[in-house]
Amino acid sequence: MRYFLLFFTLFVTFFVTPSFAQTRFARMKFEETSFDFGKITENDIVEHEFKFKNVGNTDLIIKDAQVTCGCTTPTYSFLPIAPGKTSSIGVHFNSHNKIGTQRPTVTVVTNGRPATVKLYMEGDVKYVPLAEQEKKKKDD
Repeated sequence: MRYFLLFFTLFVTFFVTPSFAQTRFARMKFEETSFDFGKITENDIVEHEFKFKNVGNTDLIIKDAQVTCGCTTPTYSFLPIAPGKTSSIGVHFNSHNKIGTQRPTVTVVTNGRPATVKLYMEGDVKYVPLAEQEKKKKDD
């Protein structure tokens, strides 16, 4: 009988109790993960804000935002985002020396599930001859 009680206690402790424990995690839910900036000319700058909400049940912390190209710069809050609160990640794309179809990517690393989220900006960059670029600078 003692062995049965010991076995039963161990069984409940290791297999039943954890299933009742609430798992706490953060989760980002974006309004959009891709932004099409359309057609622009070389040297134009495009900025976009990717808005999201923490739909998890604990604070969301953005640990890092990695880019695929030096032409792209992300900005984000270093403060924890509480459950139910909204925030955004700003993305700045500089088309200098970029021609043709572009798709810069920002990989956001968080303490949430999933741990990484990819954000995309895409569009076409039209070549502008140097003479036209210099003329535009003089006109401005």
